[in-house]
Formats: sequence, C-alpha cells, structure tokens
Amino acid sequence: MKIWTYTIIFILMCPAVSTAQEIYSWEDENGVIHFSEYTPPASASKQEQVSLPDIKAPAPAPKVLSALPLDNKKTQTPLPPEQTQQDRLPQATKQQMATKPSPKQDEPDKLLDIQIVTPADKQTVRSNRGVITIVLEANRALKPREHYQLIMDDNRFGAPQTNTVWNLKDIDRGTHSFTVNALQSGKIIASTSTIKVHLHRSSVKK
Repeated sequence: MKIWTYTIIFILMCPAVSTAQEIYSWEDENGVIHFSEYTPPASASKQEQVSLPDIKAPAPAPKVLSALPLDNKKTQTPLPPEQTQQDRLPQATKQQMATKPSPKQDEPDKLLDIQIVTPADKQTVRSNRGVITIVLEANRALKPREHYQLIMDDNRFGAPQTNTVWNLKDIDRGTHSFTVNALQSGKIIASTSTIKVHLHRSSVKK
C-alpha cells in the first residue's frame, strides 16, 4: 500500500519538480512519506530537505582531449631479421652440412641403357590364356619425346609408351622373340638384347 502511495505522490509532484529547486520530504502519523515544495507541517516527522539540480541551467561545455599530430610517432626499435631453420642449427651441424657433398644428380647427357629383366631368355611360360608379361629396366628416366617400343617376332607390338611393363594376352603358343627399342622423336637411341620365350598353352580338344 505504501509503494502505491509513494508512486502517486511522486507523479503528482512531477510538474512542480520540473520548476522547483528545493523540495521537502516528511512522514505523517500514519507512516506515509510525502514530497512537496512547501514547508512540512509542524507535526510531521523525519523532515528532510532535498536539493535538485537546476534543469534550466545551460549544459557544461564538452571537454575535448588534445589530439596528437600525425607525425608524432613513437620511435620503435626495429625487429631483428627472422632466422631461418638452418640459422638455428648448432654450429657443429652447420659445419657437417658445409662439408657434406651434395647428392649427385643425373647427368643430362647420360646415354640410355635398357634391358629386359622378365622373362629370362629362353624361359618357358605356361599360360592357357596366352599371357606373357614383359618387364624392362633402364639406367635413367625417359626425357621428353622419348618412348619405348616393344618388338615381338620382328614386328612392332602396340604403340610406343613410357611405361616399362607390357601385359600381353592371348598370345599363340610356341616360341616368340622380344626386343624393346628406345625412341627419341621416332629415332632409335637404345635397344635391348633379343630374348626368346617358349609359351606352352594347352589346346581344347573337340
């Protein structure tokens, strides 16, 4: 009940407060607190004078902090250059790296040397499906415009390729010869020795 009484009294006093500079508060015999711009009655208890700010007074001038000029920059100590991973190595490790020879790279003009490693010369292969796998070995990788050409029974077998494995299928039984030529722009630059392979393939009797 007291809360609602205080609220109503404060709302009624708002027009007066907007113009008054001094108001008074007191408590009556019923314990109700009053606010008024008039002097409290003599019977009131807990009298108090409240000072309010002058709402009509001009606002104070804003305070502006002084700005620093653009050329007034703090002197910064330059950072040391970033160290590389090699710079952080121990001194003994650096000396070993300096004396260690660099890995030998392939010679650009190294001649190509190739040979057939599978199957062996005069080897017998047994396959009812007529499968023969040719595996080539070379002393270096192919350069641009270089290819391998498989020769079977003195005839080219398939197209030139860069792979070193040929999987032949459905080859007739009997003895077959194989050679691999290395080509550069169509010109033979290396050849393997010719090997002979004996293929055994069972025939189906009708």
